[in-house]
Amino acid sequence: MSDNNTKVWSPKFTNLVTGNTVFFFGFYMLMPTLPLYIAANGGTSAEVGAVSVAFSIASIVTRMLSGYILARFGKKKMLLFAVFLSAGVTFLYTGVSSLLGIIALRILQGIGFGFVSTVCATLAADVLPDNRRGEGIGYFGMGTTLAVAFSPTIGLWVSSNYGFNPMFVTSAVSMLVSFAILAMLKLTPQENNPAAFAPEKKKMTLVSSLFEPAISFQCVLLVLFGICRGAESNFLSLLATEYAIPGLSFYYIVQTAVSFVIKFMTGRVYDRTGHKGLIIPGGICSFIYVILVSFARTTPVLIISGIFSGIAVGILVPTIQTWTVSSVPAERRSVASATYYNFYDIGMGFGGLILGNIAMITGYSLMFRWSSLAMAAFLIIYLLYIRKKAVK
Repeated sequence: MSDNNTKVWSPKFTNLVTGNTVFFFGFYMLMPTLPLYIAANGGTSAEVGAVSVAFSIASIVTRMLSGYILARFGKKKMLLFAVFLSAGVTFLYTGVSSLLGIIALRILQGIGFGFVSTVCATLAADVLPDNRRGEGIGYFGMGTTLAVAFSPTIGLWVSSNYGFNPMFVTSAVSMLVSFAILAMLKLTPQENNPAAFAPEKKKMTLVSSLFEPAISFQCVLLVLFGICRGAESNFLSLLATEYAIPGLSFYYIVQTAVSFVIKFMTGRVYDRTGHKGLIIPGGICSFIYVILVSFARTTPVLIISGIFSGIAVGILVPTIQTWTVSSVPAERRSVASATYYNFYDIGMGFGGLILGNIAMITGYSLMFRWSSLAMAAFLIIYLLYIRKKAVK
């Protein structure tokens, strides 16, 4: 195989990683700040959960239809549309403070996010060589990891020092920069729309774009892991506020630094061994993380929990994503990626809604302990799966 066929950092892949990273730099500024913005306008934890589930439903429906839409209009056109939509909606937060208004904007943002997350991940898998896909997807995920490392901290700093509106504008500008970067992406006709080159019997239909059955087991794991991640993304900043724990920004920095290093190793391990040996340690670290957060009252405990969260994210996200896209042919990768993100969002969104209501009754600490049950189920189900495979 030639160097061109084994090269990871091609111009296309570099463009995708850069554009995706800049987009999510703007997007993840909203992760810790939007719940605080809702609370500042009189919202409750249940209403924060409602905003979360509205976003998730919009993302899910969008991704369910994305395979069909991408096969009709092409990936690049829809990617640019989605990035521009996300930027415009983020800017509109500056003029909206009511719960219904925020929900409406979050639904539109969910549509944009649904396309961006699906198309960027699919294109990354398409342009990577088969024998280095795990490594490449690990690098791709590192870009998002870097965004998560710095953008929540910057979002919190801008909103606390200058207000929420300047933070929203900064987020929107980052997304517009991503638009300019991705507009320079040059794709072959087959990369832009592989379904058009598939055999006639495999041409994309609306029904076949809704779900990829080959990854059903991965979807179960994604829902359970998503519940755990939903607890973090929706309620960690509120828990830190409730117990007056300083240094939340250090949590995100440490979590992301650890995740970055782990992802660098995970992709190479996956290319040699597959998902076996990676899922169990990742699941255990995620379980430990939520338990530690539930007892956090000081910054050091919060930071230690961030270390375990970083290990879990660094292992589980690229492992399950690579496992997903490697389980289907090229013309089904957009549907597989959409299915992957949909079930992750189902866990995060509906988990956020359920956990938000639990928090109103029990408080945030006990709510995090309840969320640990999802990771316990995750580990048990995967162990049963491995045992069943070993028997066959």
